[in-house]
Amino acid sequence: MSTRIGIDLGTTNSAVAMLYDDGPSLVPRGGMHPIFEPSVVLFDQHTDDWIAGGDADHAVAHSVRSIKRLMGRTHSDAMAQDAERHFGSRSQTLVRLHHDDLQLRLLDDEGSRVASVWPPEVFAHVLKLLKTKAESALGTTVEAVVTVPAYFADAHRAATLEAARLAGLTVLEPLLDEPTAAALAFSRIVGLAVGEPLLVVDWGGGTLDVTVLVSDGTGFSQMAIDGDINLGGDDLDLALADEILNRKQLSSALLQDPVNRYTLLKEVRSVKHRLSEHASGTVNCVLKSPGTGAIVINEPVTRDDFERLAQPFLERVAAIVQRCIGHRDVAASKIRNVLLVGGSTLIPATRVQIQTLLPHASLRTDLNPMHAVALGAAVYAEMQRDSVARICPYGYAVLTENGSIDLIGRDQEVPTPEHLPYRITPALVTAYDNQTVYRVTLQRFTRHSESAREVAKIGSVRVVGRNLPPRPRGTPVECEFWLDENKVLRGRGRIEGCEPVDMESISLAELGPRAALTQLSDKCLDAEALIEGNAGRTTPLLARLTEVLKASNDALDAKSDEDSKRCLATLEELLEQVRSAAEEAPGPSTDEQQRERALGWARFHEQALLPKFGYLLEKDTLDAAVEAITRIRIMFRTGASGDEMTAQLRALERPLEEGASGHILKAYRESQVLGVPAGLTNQIERLCDQACSELRQTPAGVAAASTQALKAKAKEAREQWLAWHASAGLSVVTPDLVRGHANDGDI
Repeated sequence: MSTRIGIDLGTTNSAVAMLYDDGPSLVPRGGMHPIFEPSVVLFDQHTDDWIAGGDADHAVAHSVRSIKRLMGRTHSDAMAQDAERHFGSRSQTLVRLHHDDLQLRLLDDEGSRVASVWPPEVFAHVLKLLKTKAESALGTTVEAVVTVPAYFADAHRAATLEAARLAGLTVLEPLLDEPTAAALAFSRIVGLAVGEPLLVVDWGGGTLDVTVLVSDGTGFSQMAIDGDINLGGDDLDLALADEILNRKQLSSALLQDPVNRYTLLKEVRSVKHRLSEHASGTVNCVLKSPGTGAIVINEPVTRDDFERLAQPFLERVAAIVQRCIGHRDVAASKIRNVLLVGGSTLIPATRVQIQTLLPHASLRTDLNPMHAVALGAAVYAEMQRDSVARICPYGYAVLTENGSIDLIGRDQEVPTPEHLPYRITPALVTAYDNQTVYRVTLQRFTRHSESAREVAKIGSVRVVGRNLPPRPRGTPVECEFWLDENKVLRGRGRIEGCEPVDMESISLAELGPRAALTQLSDKCLDAEALIEGNAGRTTPLLARLTEVLKASNDALDAKSDEDSKRCLATLEELLEQVRSAAEEAPGPSTDEQQRERALGWARFHEQALLPKFGYLLEKDTLDAAVEAITRIRIMFRTGASGDEMTAQLRALERPLEEGASGHILKAYRESQVLGVPAGLTNQIERLCDQACSELRQTPAGVAAASTQALKAKAKEAREQWLAWHASAGLSVVTPDLVRGHANDGDI
């Protein structure tokens, strides 16, 4: 039988606790060292293995710290939050992969890649260590309640669950919000009256969580949540490190060296801790410089110095606390207890800021702020899950062509009841005939007042579905949405008279080792829609798209990451080709279009082809070509018909295709026609240049191999153009449901 434990998965440290007969405690008890491990992971280049926890904490190169800041993030989001300040050095860098995916790359001294790792994989190594140590200490297998910041959205929560899956850890869902966990541990020590509000300020190494909860005697209800998942003690450490470098008139580029970075940040963190108890401290360490050798740092720092540097961050904390206690459902005057959690709440200036906002409240430190979350998770592991009522700090709005319409307001209790879901009114309608696949895009948002709405920086979420009964274009689809116990958006669609179809939530910021599967699933929906919307048509592009779609679905069924990445790239390229073909392929030409086309090709010969290859032509041929171009210009000005100008264009092209260089000019011209991919055009241009060079060296003719290669590429270009031309009339459709046209309505 498994033992239930609680795990606090922190930015700086992670801990394991369980509920004993006399209360929660870190594991193990009885004089042994409790499981309180640094959230650090080290890649051992010699063994190609990963080491986590205390054994990795003292390493410099190839170690990864504070990975919680990257969980569930896109590359652009991480860059916008200046994540490179925490993860950029000569030993590691943040890499943008396909679809804005974020990966951490570890580098050697020469800048070559040693290893690449997804953020969930890093935390998986930490979780695996915690699991192994807990099972060894307890002598049983374990299953765990895992905590996350209350301000985490579904993308961050999904990444945390992915880390647990990779670690082989059984998670007792739902994930528990960290402030709620701390409140559960606190309530066992200090009795709270029924209905009494409790403010929890959880400020750790990388995130700030502020929550107001109300006790019901046995559990808690969340009343308000606010926070910042990009604000923590790491920011204070970097600010102090920059101050020390500035005093010594040293460049911040010194921190690009991993040894310097580790040495200085470790020292300033130690001084920061000292300043919580003493009025002064000294940053004392030795850095190295490529030009000057050893740099001795011996800088005194007073508490006043540190508080001055910390002031901008403390003001952000105060603003977030103020927003939370100013929530419409919170009676700030009734808050008499403020529970401080996380290492950054040990800073005296932090407490002064909070006490100023709530002068009548007591700042409680009854629990070790570093252990409180793990202890509460252990309590929750043995409780009834419904004893804690939770809310979602984000709202959701439906994106439409004309803006967005609020659907689910923020602060909704979760899980929202499925029998009372939120509906889009009026119903959305299908985008094309016989549509069976569909997608609705929603935007997360936060609201800090009744009049001001702020779009959440973590992006949008798509809700997708399949097997919608086929109906004519414009058929209303009733869409219903709700939030599940992990605060993840769920939905279903219904056509009148038919059974409802469940929908799957795909966060556009969702990352991790299986990101390609998520993205491929989304692109398959686009491919299915294009094939459905062009039912009855047969073109080479559609046939190829159908073939790749089948391979993509096989990759999804097999959950093959490598196959998914390969299919994803091919599928996206084909989708782009189909859309380009549909949008640009010509329909029946009018006489004026024929005239314009003939004039355009005459200009191409005059401005591109002849200047590039004219030296290969006989003088008589070149003169005749120039004369034909002039004649076409005159015909256009004098109103000649499209057929007459096209005949003259052919008279221009025919002599250019004769002779030793004819195949070069023809291949170059055919590579320039609309519908030929740019990559193929570039290949033909290079082969043309090569053929010209050989022609100059071998007047009798071009080498056979070069000629055949060029003709093969020209044939490929012709086939591409024919496929493009055959696609004229394709319907460009997407699976996205559109707003009904009857009226805008209100939700």
